[in-house]
Amino acid sequence: MNTKRIAFFLQNLSGGGAEKSVVHLSNYLVNDGIDIDIVLVNKSSAVYLKELDTKIRVIDLNKNRSLKSINKVKKYIKKNKPDVIMSSVTHINIILALVKLISGKTKTKIAINQVNHLSSIISYSIKNKILKNFIVRLIVYVYNFTDGSISMSKGVEKDLLENGLKIESKYIYNPIFSDIMLNQSQDYIEENNRKTFIAIGRMVPQKNFSVLIDAFSLVNNEFESTLIILGEGPLRSNLEKQITDLGLTKNIVLKGFVDNPYQYIKNADVFVLTSLWEGFGNVIVESLSLGTQVVSTDCDSGPNEILENGKYGFMSLTFHKFELARLMIEAVNNPIDSKLLINRGRHFSVKRAALEYKDFLLNI
Repeated sequence: MNTKRIAFFLQNLSGGGAEKSVVHLSNYLVNDGIDIDIVLVNKSSAVYLKELDTKIRVIDLNKNRSLKSINKVKKYIKKNKPDVIMSSVTHINIILALVKLISGKTKTKIAINQVNHLSSIISYSIKNKILKNFIVRLIVYVYNFTDGSISMSKGVEKDLLENGLKIESKYIYNPIFSDIMLNQSQDYIEENNRKTFIAIGRMVPQKNFSVLIDAFSLVNNEFESTLIILGEGPLRSNLEKQITDLGLTKNIVLKGFVDNPYQYIKNADVFVLTSLWEGFGNVIVESLSLGTQVVSTDCDSGPNEILENGKYGFMSLTFHKFELARLMIEAVNNPIDSKLLINRGRHFSVKRAALEYKDFLLNI
């Protein structure tokens, strides 16, 4: 029997949650008897490359823009004939749908993976409601040229279905928990006597770090604390200025991207997610798995599903600094039993997700 081949099509392997999920899936599936290709628009800045199993083949299309990769993706499919190719992230999903449209009949199945709440992404950029709805429905219309859709949460899938998704669809929670995470969380970092809060993500508007810093300033007025933010992005200089203006340079540390965030999560008292929108919320699961308290905004979509409406964490129904600060203090003073958190985090295992992806992708 011929070995099945699954290809994942991405912009790059930079330090994002979608890319990390593909790494976890690929490493599991390639050791489960599946041939894995990772096809990248451009391999530069691929910080996750070294985490890939050596049996995985990486194809670099070497294009500076995703739109320019259409013909190369088409040629890759024609030459290599994978059983299925799946994209992640909205603009790459659109590219792959266009490849399907111009390729005509092919034995290779085309699947898209919606990693963020589509309506929320578009709403942030386009304030006109009629135009926003039109663009969302247009994107979903393009998605319908593909053979199947996987969403990262119930809320993300519901949004697509309500906006006209007709193809075979399933939501599969991300592959997060593994023994590797536990082992890496044991690495040593310097102890901090203050209460420590941590946030992780790209420094972009979606993550709403400016409100987090304002909320932390209020918490720090109650008891001196430390806030560590892991990640890089275009808003770094804005955040640095905000920290300086608030007189918090000795309390807030912008550590940039780190290879091993788990040691920082495990040693923190509280993880805080202030996102305006999400697709799932990988770092929430990572924090639960390591027994760290979680404070999160109730954004679309994912955090509420993971935390079960506050059973496993402290949920803010607003994006206001005062409410977030109140919950951050509450998480320190009245923490949820860490055993409960750890058991919840382990529900979102790499094995569980990888087997669901394999079943869906090879049967659409």
